[in-house]
Amino acid sequence: MGEIPRPRERALSPTTLLHPSGSFWKAFTSAAAKLKRTIEHLKKAQDCIPPCGVQEAARRFHCWGCFSTICDLPLDCPGPDSGRFLLP
Repeated sequence: MGEIPRPRERALSPTTLLHPSGSFWKAFTSAAAKLKRTIEHLKKAQDCIPPCGVQEAARRFHCWGCFSTICDLPLDCPGPDSGRFLLP
C-alpha cells in the first residue's frame, strides 16, 4: 500500500486538514449560541425620520449594461439638483 507517514507528515496530511481534531457539531452549536446571544442584544433600528425613502424618480436605466441605478442620496439632499427628483 505505502509507507506509514511519520508523525510530522501526518500532522500536515490532507486527511488531518479535512478532519481536524474536535467535534464539528460542538463548534457549530457553540458558534450558533454565540450568534443568537449577539442578535438578542442588538438594539432596535430607529424609525425613519421624514423625509425618508428612495429617489425612485431619479432611477436611470443603462441600456449598454442592462441595469439601472437609483440615486442613493436622501430625499432632502442639498445637491445642485435638490428638489429636481423629489417625489411628491
